[in-house]
Amino acid sequence: MLRPILLVLTLAATTNAESLKLITWNIESGGADPAVIAEQLTELPRVDAYLLQEVSAKDIGRFAAAIRKAHGKSYKYYLGSLGGGDRLAIVVDENQWKIRSFAELFSFEDYRLNDWRHRSPLVAALQRQNDG
Repeated sequence: MLRPILLVLTLAATTNAESLKLITWNIESGGADPAVIAEQLTELPRVDAYLLQEVSAKDIGRFAAAIRKAHGKSYKYYLGSLGGGDRLAIVVDENQWKIRSFAELFSFEDYRLNDWRHRSPLVAALQRQNDG
């Protein structure tokens, strides 16, 4: 049985700022049972944002509901629009962080990242609610 691999990232703008705590997880929508993934999401530690890869558009609501059930109703999800059946998503605690912008990145400087047939990286700008 394959076990999920999780990467936990902590970012801080300065040494005095509260850190931004993230978990990123490749859900592998075609090879995973959404009910099992939803249950496993409830068992993860509480963080500011969950970054999910290879998420089926039909399952993101279920996954966000599992996170809200475990960690509070303030979590909202944002889902990328590209990638066919597999998408990228972020589920963020909006009591702590406001999404200032959310976009799919098609190019970076002179490098083209997407030809409209693939998932583009997601770029989200977050602003801390309590101090901006």
